[in-house]
Amino acid sequence: MFGGRSSRYPSSFYGCTHVKACANGRKYTNEEVPVQAKWLADEMLEAVQADRMIHRKKSLKNTKKETLIKSQTISPNDPEVGWFHKGDHGQVFAYTIQTACDRKGMGISL
Repeated sequence: MFGGRSSRYPSSFYGCTHVKACANGRKYTNEEVPVQAKWLADEMLEAVQADRMIHRKKSLKNTKKETLIKSQTISPNDPEVGWFHKGDHGQVFAYTIQTACDRKGMGISL
């Protein structure tokens, strides 16, 4: 949860931002990469389906996408960065930084 509060740390705050990477935005390759498995979503869907059967409700439709690969923009200089869309005015390679801190601004290790 970002911008909210956690039950484990009741007085903690979370934030997320991006930092531009030192990679040329004009030099990139579009590569086909495997889609990462969303195991938690699958487990949650199974639990919801079981609960709906217990309460005699109609089961949800299967909305799984069958594609196992996707196209991804990759930098030749730094393959770990992601392609970030800066609204209407540009696209750059950037890192995502997520932080958590307490009321006094001290970082929290989650």
